Amino acid sequence: MAAQGRLGDKAQCPSDAHGCNSCAHPVVGPAVAGSGDVYVNGKAALRIDDPGVHSACCGPNTWNAAQGAPGVFINGKKSHRLGDATKHCGGNGKLIEGSGNVFVGNFSGGGPMQSQPEPWVSVMMTYSDGTPVGGADITAVAPDGQQVSGPSKKNAYTVSKITADGKANITINLPRQGKTS
Repeated sequence: MAAQGRLGDKAQCPSDAHGCNSCAHPVVGPAVAGSGDVYVNGKAALRIDDPGVHSACCGPNTWNAAQGAPGVFINGKKSHRLGDATKHCGGNGKLIEGSGNVFVGNFSGGGPMQSQPEPWVSVMMTYSDGTPVGGADITAVAPDGQQVSGPSKKNAYTVSKITADGKANITINLPRQGKTS
């Protein structure tokens, strides 16, 4: 993980050139703007495109954050860190300073956890003529002794949260309604 860049942290370009007789120049200079509402050690956090200025060269003496963390965003922009690329007015460099205690990695967390569906048992009871049986008391007992019970509805009863492998012994007590199954 790399140290998070902040307002005032410096970038360096070893060879800033603009085509004049005295080029190329090694240049160093601080970031001059960052996030307006995210702070690291009391300083604005740096993001992609945030600007900086550097020592005198034959050009405008500016640089911008050009690279950042692929999975960490500040105000919708990639976080700019120690060692990340900078684009100077006459060449390419990198951020050479950063926070001493706030570090940003290269990867995101991978998204939300996917929940596994819980095993369930669905019981549908009908009389011999196909009429649904309602009001039966159903009890499901898992091998570990866990028990779930309740009345059936008009057409089915679903028992959930049984065991990881979905196994259970099911007992059905039919209501006495004049019909036989």
